[in-house]
Amino acid sequence: MIDRATAPTLQSITEVPIPSFSNKILANQLPFHYLNAGVQPIFYLEILYRAGSWHHDTAGFTGIMIQALKQGTNDYSAEQIQQKFDLLGGFLEILPGTRHSSVRIIGLTSKLDELLALLADLLLNSAFPEEELNLCKRLEIEQYLQNKKKTNFIAAETFRSQLFGGSHPYGRTIDTEIILKIDRNQLINQYEQLFKGNWEGIAVGKLTAHHLNRIVSFLEQLPYHTLGSEQKYQMNTKPGANHKHMEDAKQVSLSMGQLLISKQHPDHLPLSVAIVALGGYFGSRLMQNIRQRKGYTYGIYSIYGLLHEAGYLSIQADIKPDCLEDCVREIKKEIVTLQKQPMNQEELERVKSYMVGQFIGKWHAPGDLINQFKSLYLNGMDESYAKAYISSIQSLTSSNIQQAAARHIHIDQFVEVSVGKIS
Repeated sequence: MIDRATAPTLQSITEVPIPSFSNKILANQLPFHYLNAGVQPIFYLEILYRAGSWHHDTAGFTGIMIQALKQGTNDYSAEQIQQKFDLLGGFLEILPGTRHSSVRIIGLTSKLDELLALLADLLLNSAFPEEELNLCKRLEIEQYLQNKKKTNFIAAETFRSQLFGGSHPYGRTIDTEIILKIDRNQLINQYEQLFKGNWEGIAVGKLTAHHLNRIVSFLEQLPYHTLGSEQKYQMNTKPGANHKHMEDAKQVSLSMGQLLISKQHPDHLPLSVAIVALGGYFGSRLMQNIRQRKGYTYGIYSIYGLLHEAGYLSIQADIKPDCLEDCVREIKKEIVTLQKQPMNQEELERVKSYMVGQFIGKWHAPGDLINQFKSLYLNGMDESYAKAYISSIQSLTSSNIQQAAARHIHIDQFVEVSVGKIS
C-alpha cells in the first residue's frame, strides 16, 4: 500500500531528454528544420525571415510589413483569409522581431494541404491593400502613443536608447511621422527585394512521412535567396543617470543596467545564476529587500537579456515617488554583496532548482520546441548546449557565481533611467 502520510524524498534533476531537430537543405536550397513530436494530430509550421529593424533604418517598418501580409492577397480580402483559417480550425501568428521575424501557422494535420495553400497565397501573393495598410499604420501609431503615456514604457525605451545608442537597431525609437509616410509601393518593393525568398522552414508536430513530404513539396515551390552578410552596428552606451519628469505620474519607473557578455561566453551560466539570485524570481534578494522589507515597490526584477552579439542586465521596478534614491542605493548594495560574499548553500540550491524547473518547462509544447530551437540555432548553437544545461548548472559553486558577478557587473558603467514625478 502507498504511504500517503510521508512526503516523497526530494531528488535533484540531473538531465531531461532534449529532442534533436533534423536539418536538411531542400532542392531549391531552402533550409528546413523539423521534429516529429507530440501525441495530438497537430502541426506547427513556421516561415522564418531574416528580417527586422536590423535590416531597415525605420523602427516599426518591418512590423507593419509583416502584419500587412495577412491584410489581403490578390484573391482574398483580410476578412476572407481569417474566415478560411477559422473554417479549417487553423491559426495564423505574425511574429515580428529585431533580427528575425516569422509567420507561423498551427493546425490539424488532416487539414495540412489546405492550410499550406493558404500560407502560400499569403507569402507569394500578398497585395498590401492601401486601406488595410493605412489601418496597420494607424494601429501602430495609436498603440505607440498610448504606451508613451506610461512611465514604465518610457523608462524601458529610454534605457534601450541610452544603452545601445539611438541609431542602433536595439535602441531606435518609433518616429510616427515617418511611419505615416510609408506607402504601399515602398512596402511592396522592400518585400520583393529583401523578404520574399529570404526564409527558412521549421516544422514540429505529430508528423508522419506523408506530412513531411507535403511540407517539403510546399517549401520547394517557394523562391529562395540569401541576403549575404549582415550590416554591422556599433553600440554606443552612455552611462549615467537620466530622469524624465512626468507631473501627473503616480509612481516612478526605474530601468537600470549595463551591457554584458553573450550566450557564447564561458561565464554566461554562472552570471545567469547570479542575476536570477539578484532579482530573477519572487524569492530573489531584490524582492526580499526592496519589496518585503522596505516596501518601496510591489515588484522588482533583474533580467539577463541575451542578444546575438551581446547580453545586457536590466533591473526594472515601479517605485513610490519618494523612494527612488533609497531604492537605487539598496539595489547597488545588493549587487556589491553578491560580488563580495558567496551565497549560502540553501540559496544556491533554491536558485538552481528554480532555473532547472524553468528550463524543463520550455521543452514540451510544439511552440515552445520551435522557440527553443530558434534560440539555439540563431545564436550558432545546437542541442548539445541544452543537453548539458542542467548538469552545467548543477556543477556551479557559490565561488563560480560570485566571481562571474564580480568580473562582469560594473556599477560605474550603469545606465540609470527613471521616469515619473519625484516628490
